[in-house]
Amino acid sequence: MKPDTLTTRRDWRTAVYRTACPAVEWLTYGSGWLSGMKLGDTPLVEYTRDRLHRETLRSFRPL
Repeated sequence: MKPDTLTTRRDWRTAVYRTACPAVEWLTYGSGWLSGMKLGDTPLVEYTRDRLHRETLRSFRPL
């Protein structure tokens, strides 16, 4: 493999990994409802939902 080639590996429904890049993680709850996303240890976006799992607030975090 060439040093400038990116390799992608996926963990089933939770994260995407690329060589030399931090992991992107999907944070879920219950039966798979999305509650946020992280890049490595840095939160990218967080979703607040009501009791019917409708999105009520979306918060973006700076990189």
